Amino acid sequence: MIFSIATVVAGSRSSANYTVPTDTVDAGGVNATSANYSLSGSAVGEFGAAASHIASSTSYSNKPGYAGQLSDLLTLAASRLTHGGAGPFEINLPLSGPVGVENRSSSIYTVVFTFASPLANVASVNATATGIVQPGPSSGMIDPTDAHRYIANLTSVPNAQYITVTLGNVNDSDGNFSTSVPVVAGFLLGDTNGNKTVNATDIGLTKGQSGQPVTGANFRADVIPNGTINATDIGLVKSQSGQSLP
Repeated sequence: MIFSIATVVAGSRSSANYTVPTDTVDAGGVNATSANYSLSGSAVGEFGAAASHIASSTSYSNKPGYAGQLSDLLTLAASRLTHGGAGPFEINLPLSGPVGVENRSSSIYTVVFTFASPLANVASVNATATGIVQPGPSSGMIDPTDAHRYIANLTSVPNAQYITVTLGNVNDSDGNFSTSVPVVAGFLLGDTNGNKTVNATDIGLTKGQSGQPVTGANFRADVIPNGTINATDIGLVKSQSGQSLP
């Protein structure tokens, strides 16, 4: 049969081939299941945006028709850099609310996208800036150690700008698809406390960590991420004093 729902609410739905009991699809439609049917994610959002499709089996997992909903399945994003022997540390890039700020210096930045389901294919990755100066070429791949993650590498990222990193034509192993999955990050060298302005507070924070081992609690002070917090990091922060994100 042809199956198209504009809004999914709790209630019994049945046909010769298909039955969903009343208590299967709740108001949120999250992880709805029955003996004949399973649906991962948000039923309301997925079916609301999806096109009609064939559903003819008596027992099936509903994978088609999640059009435009893959961005709902993006769970985390982070900017990752390796700090010498101290290892890699990540700055969270929230998917909503205040934008995360990357304050460290690097010729190549790595943004890690984490999805709820393993990825099958990502056609492209692109980075754009809010200002006139644009980033250099971007590249990336599905993480070979965990297909839930996509690793995007950005070059020549301009300072004191917001950067949108967009994955294009993304498919996951559950049949979800999206033409565009974007993440926004602020890039501001020396912003040790991540408040979008470089000033005496950032200088003081970096000075206060000078000579200390780099850990998950203070890695932002290792502005030149080499695993050592010293006068070089302090000097970089001082040189950026007065810079801010719009």
